[in-house]
Amino acid sequence: MFEWLSSFNVDVIKHDDSFARTTQGKLLGIKSAIQNTLADGTQRIVLVSHFAETFTLIQDMLDKHEIDYEVPTEILNRGWFDQLKKDQCAVQTTMAQMLKPFAEHGGSRSIEKKAVPSVRLTVIVTERHPLKSAEDQLEQFCNSLPCKVQWGYFLSFEDEVIRRLLDERALKILDMFGMGANELVNSKMLSKRLAIAMKKLETDSRVCKPADSAAQWFELNMK
Repeated sequence: MFEWLSSFNVDVIKHDDSFARTTQGKLLGIKSAIQNTLADGTQRIVLVSHFAETFTLIQDMLDKHEIDYEVPTEILNRGWFDQLKKDQCAVQTTMAQMLKPFAEHGGSRSIEKKAVPSVRLTVIVTERHPLKSAEDQLEQFCNSLPCKVQWGYFLSFEDEVIRRLLDERALKILDMFGMGANELVNSKMLSKRLAIAMKKLETDSRVCKPADSAAQWFELNMK
């Protein structure tokens, strides 16, 4: 079991993928990660979803546990970041298409980081997109942020992408850890298998029609 950090001094920390057996286990893990990171009192958290279905699920979870949050209505760029430093609400949730690497807005990360050394941002990605290209843009965004960042994925074997791309042998790896239904584990082996499957899927997919859920994406794009 991992712990997300309430304080860190490295520019960018990419955590290993966190896997749960169930959606409920994943949501509980996200809730714990939020609570751990907020313990520092100076951090800001952004929850990122690829599909509207998961975006809604995350908001339901935040409401259930009475965690205050905001939903940005504009692209997450330098103007958003400057406002983020001033906001009283520490948690935001958004869609991945709202993220744009800061380099696209003319910013130099190495210069900008010196201006905001005390800001720390945690980016929690709540699911995988079937295409690696979508994930690459998300990583570019995290790497371009003008502050110290920790980020990573929370995944479940009930997620449509994971269910389709990892087989029963992957579940046996979880059995090796003696995992319960609501527990999380980090596994480089599972992440490697997932990356290989996603690379093949990118090759097989010739279009990328927008979808409200991962299941719908597969129906629209993999016929």
